[in-house]
Amino acid sequence: RTTGPVTSPSSSAPTTEAVEQTPSDGQASGNENSPSPSPSFSLPSGLVRQDGPGGYTIGVPQGWTRQVKGNSVFWHDPVSEAYVQVDRTGWTGDPEQHWIGWEREVIAKNALPDYRRVSLTRTSVDGVPAADLEFTWTGKHGIDRGIVVDGRSYAVFVAVPESRWNQYRVTVNNVIDSFRP
Repeated sequence: RTTGPVTSPSSSAPTTEAVEQTPSDGQASGNENSPSPSPSFSLPSGLVRQDGPGGYTIGVPQGWTRQVKGNSVFWHDPVSEAYVQVDRTGWTGDPEQHWIGWEREVIAKNALPDYRRVSLTRTSVDGVPAADLEFTWTGKHGIDRGIVVDGRSYAVFVAVPESRWNQYRVTVNNVIDSFRP
């Protein structure tokens, strides 16, 4: 995963950009018809609900800047290189197997210099199988969750500077766990 004009390995769509500031009330503009999370779903303190294309919701830290590039939506921390990235992907099948293949491709192409896997863990989102790939690369540390729901596949990624991983760890987990397709 990278920031900037390079597309992620999970998305090869041409890039188009639109940038907006996350409103203080936590609602992303322009998607009034997105489904609401279940009434029992609440966000941890410091996160605000954002609606994404196709109806997903995610909690992101308040004040992070939203940017759309192709099939990806990013939220950038204004004071560090941390970011959240949600991709609609074209892959299907088992999320864990997808990450194994993605990892082979990243290593073969040296797409993320100094790439190192920390862990690959099966998990679930509302009973739907998912997999979390935690890894580091040149000065960054991230977790990428893959999930396929009703034929729609998503990669939900949170990356932070490696030097700030311990500071951001709870936020990273809260963001990843807040995603609802």
